Amino acid sequence: RVVDLTRQDSVGLSAEEVLALQYEYLNMTAWKRAYELFAEQSKREVSLDQYEDYMDSGYSERPTAVKDYAFPSVEVEGDHATIEREFTLSTPDGEHQQKATQEAVLEDEGWRIVMRDDQIRALLQRGTIIVERTQ
Repeated sequence: RVVDLTRQDSVGLSAEEVLALQYEYLNMTAWKRAYELFAEQSKREVSLDQYEDYMDSGYSERPTAVKDYAFPSVEVEGDHATIEREFTLSTPDGEHQQKATQEAVLEDEGWRIVMRDDQIRALLQRGTIIVERTQ
């Protein structure tokens, strides 16, 4: 099924369509639009400013694109979905295949993507000074 990027809202889209839309926004460097597709619980963990700072630094230093994505399985139970996702990430170093499970929750605005723990850690580490102890 094709995702219509001209739609003004994501209400009525399936969980995997919202994830595909988020990938397309990332490819367009439309950070705010991509961020808006995250679940409220994720937005409490990572602010829009933190997300944009991370994305601006990462994409300007190492432009990337999500391409050839697929969702081999999607399990929906009530207001929760588990999406198995696979994609090819195109970077200056070449192409890299990635597989992971992505969670989504149904909120008032429709399906929203839950940030994985590794995403939250990466987003929050940006700009953080890590002090190493020496003995």
